[in-house]
Amino acid sequence: MFKIVLVQEWPFLTGTSPLIGLMAGYPSMQGGHGMAGSLAPVIESLGESSALTVGMAAATYGLIAGSLLGGPVGNWLLKKNGVKLEAATLESESIEELSQELKENKEDKITSQNVFIAGSIIFVILAIGMPTADWITSITGFSIPGHIFSLFLGIFFRSFNDKMQIVKLSDQSMDLISTVSLNMFLVMAMMKLKIWELYDLALPLTVILIVQTIVTVLIAMFIMFKVMGRNYDAAVLAAGFIGHGLGATPNGLVVMDAICQKYGVYSKKSFF
Repeated sequence: MFKIVLVQEWPFLTGTSPLIGLMAGYPSMQGGHGMAGSLAPVIESLGESSALTVGMAAATYGLIAGSLLGGPVGNWLLKKNGVKLEAATLESESIEELSQELKENKEDKITSQNVFIAGSIIFVILAIGMPTADWITSITGFSIPGHIFSLFLGIFFRSFNDKMQIVKLSDQSMDLISTVSLNMFLVMAMMKLKIWELYDLALPLTVILIVQTIVTVLIAMFIMFKVMGRNYDAAVLAAGFIGHGLGATPNGLVVMDAICQKYGVYSKKSFF
């Protein structure tokens, strides 16, 4: 919320338009390239032609900054506070559940059938989610990105399917599709960029990104770590907060995974 308030003040501090301040803020920094790309057409329809370029630039910076800063900050919190290298376990966790999870991971393989099933489910969810989002937008007047509504549908379907086991899904096949889709999206988005549009926005954009970086790191160090318990889980969460707050969800996961691998202690609460 504090970041959103700051973004609203950018025009007065840097002389840029509110739309540029928005694209260089929360949607791109925390939403990543996907959110920046989906929101850019809406912003461009309001008269800001450089929305996509600014959004992609901010998202790219966020990915790099979040990855570089999250790990060192988490490591500093652990050493500074003398935190014990132990993670709390979830109350529902048991040896049987962990053994079953490891067994399923070993059996999960990428096959043409698994990829076809995962891809078909994704297309069905998109076929329902995209038109529904457009319908809600036309009814309410609020612009809802199609992929956001599809994400909610995907969450509900995955939760329901894990409970009822209607369709057997392969996590590795889903990861493969996600990686290929993301790479294709980034290539297509980068091809549309008009880098020269950043010339006049270089200084204000730099100020906006640096201030957001400082604020995010301070929140993680002095609020997130303390509120979450000042323990190992809290340090991993704070590091992940930086990765996600500046970049996107994969950044947060990568940063947390790096810390857990370094100290050999897996923080299941943080990943949960």
